[in-house]
Amino acid sequence: MSVGKHTPVAGTQASAPISRLIQLRYTVSQPVFAAFLAGGVAGAVSRTVVSPLERLKILFQIQSAGREEYKLSVGKGLAKMWREEGWRGFMRGNVCGGAAGITSVTCTYPLDIVRTRLSIQSASFAALSEASQKKLPGMWETMLTMYKTEGGFLALYRGILPTVAGVAPYVGLNFMTYESVRKYFTPDGDKNPSAIGKLGAGAVSGAVAQTCTYPLLTESSDVLRRRFQINTMSGMGYQYKSIWDAIKVIVTQEGIAGLYKGIVPNLLKVAPSMAANWWSFEMARDMFLSLRDRDQ
Repeated sequence: MSVGKHTPVAGTQASAPISRLIQLRYTVSQPVFAAFLAGGVAGAVSRTVVSPLERLKILFQIQSAGREEYKLSVGKGLAKMWREEGWRGFMRGNVCGGAAGITSVTCTYPLDIVRTRLSIQSASFAALSEASQKKLPGMWETMLTMYKTEGGFLALYRGILPTVAGVAPYVGLNFMTYESVRKYFTPDGDKNPSAIGKLGAGAVSGAVAQTCTYPLLTESSDVLRRRFQINTMSGMGYQYKSIWDAIKVIVTQEGIAGLYKGIVPNLLKVAPSMAANWWSFEMARDMFLSLRDRDQ
């Protein structure tokens, strides 16, 4: 009699983990949630693919008159990075960049400013020669130091205004172009392009969006963002008073070209970055959505 009473309880306990797993699969397979997770995967993958060019772009952008350690071609700049820092130099700050791709720019901006700091801390700038001999801080240590010594919470959002101003036109045009172009990469009779087709559509959409918006607005705002992100950094700070003051100083000291520093590695990375981004997004989203079909 007692055995009969305990048997259903044991069965219920055994089925509980399975029930939770089914519920988790169902939640993950919902279109909105699947797209959210796929966006995180896409951001991490695309950032990793172009991490060396992204870091080189940052090093180009934060150089002003008198700082010419990285006044080099893209090839020589990458070679210098590899020679001095090896593989870690290529990936420096990439964890922050990948994490920032998971949610919106406002929520993850502190990760972006920390990535900028990590990207230049080990570079061979004369102003950082003393600091570069010490043990380099990690992501959380850098963020905590900024919070304690550079103005608290607001220090983690320094440079966000030019960032927001430059992001909207690029992202909007990128999405519009991708949705318009992907049908030309889809074989007749199929609903979706192949993996190669997704890579091609992503490369085209990124190149179009970059070409149309970066030379006019986004590239200059990106340079301003990087400069403001190190505005209070010891040895490298620019001490700009405002966005307009920064533009005035940059143009006066470096010419109009100063607003477009880093554009060459930026343009070189856009096609592989967007190709990897859209491909990994669609592949991950389809994988999450397929979990729902397995339960039916």
